[in-house]
Amino acid sequence: MLQQRSRWTQENHRALQTKDAARVIAKKSLMPEDELSRARRLRLKMTKENKMRARVQVAALSMKYRAVKNSMLTGGMDKAAYDRAYKLTSRQISAFRTEFASRQREIEKTWSLMQKRQRSAESYVDADLQKIEEIYEQTIASIADRYGRRIAYFQSLPIITNLTKLYESLNTADAGSTFRNQWDISG
Repeated sequence: MLQQRSRWTQENHRALQTKDAARVIAKKSLMPEDELSRARRLRLKMTKENKMRARVQVAALSMKYRAVKNSMLTGGMDKAAYDRAYKLTSRQISAFRTEFASRQREIEKTWSLMQKRQRSAESYVDADLQKIEEIYEQTIASIADRYGRRIAYFQSLPIITNLTKLYESLNTADAGSTFRNQWDISG
């Protein structure tokens, strides 16, 4: 019975080692945390650069527009030329906004892909860990069934006592009379 228990323990230990190794392998498929933080930093940096680029473009155009407006106010430009300059400036500002929005959409799209990748990796790992846990539980149940039956069988066997040895160890006066009839008066 002791042999069966030690085998049971060894197989349980082996199953636990297999489970732990499978967990380590499954978690390796996750995206490293530093990669996610690097992507976050890159997104913030690119957003900041996009804003700065748009600000510079708008600032340069607004300086030109102020010069045209001042020229019109001082009388150096007629109203029709000013209207054309205004429409041109407005189209350029609209183009800057469109460029800014498209660049920002690309930045957000890249970030969104990174988040989707992380979520899908996490779901794959969760599914893998669930499967690993199920296999481990099945293995433990199989081991318990196999060795549990054997141990239960050994425990159910009657214990045979050698009465002669028992009485000899108790130092009875007559060890040979162990199996005498109890109704015998001489004993």
